[in-house]
Amino acid sequence: MSSPSNGVQIRAIRASDREPLLAMVAGAGVFTQEEVETAEELVDGTLDPDGDPDPYLILVAELDSRIVGYVCYGHIPMTEASWDLYWIATDAKVRRQVVAHKLCQAMEQDIQERGGKHVRVETSSTAGYDAAHRFYERAGYPVVCRLADFYKPGDDLLQMYKHL
Repeated sequence: MSSPSNGVQIRAIRASDREPLLAMVAGAGVFTQEEVETAEELVDGTLDPDGDPDPYLILVAELDSRIVGYVCYGHIPMTEASWDLYWIATDAKVRRQVVAHKLCQAMEQDIQERGGKHVRVETSSTAGYDAAHRFYERAGYPVVCRLADFYKPGDDLLQMYKHL
């Protein structure tokens, strides 16, 4: 396998990506069944937006013609320039390399090209998300809000935010 830093290609989602993306999420070993089902809904909503004026957008990362990650994001309804980063996932074989960083950069560039100025991330506070917290903080998304026991007792909602 070539080095991710010089071989990762970022592109828009295609219908043929559905199964590989969902298999990657299901096999990641870090997501609950409910989270896997949510990822499926987001992918399906992107591929078939049913006339939604604010559809989800997905960028896919490929390395050596193999899908190794994706990011899902969308404009926040009733805002002028605010966006949500809904989901970012990478293949376990390339985790902690540059794939997620490249996906995040490509997403931010696309958001800016669409007139966006802000990106919000909402995530769980549980230890299983520690790597995600560190990634977002390194990418310039500090925690701006913490809602105690939001998901369940002991599982707070963290809101992270970046002004582009």
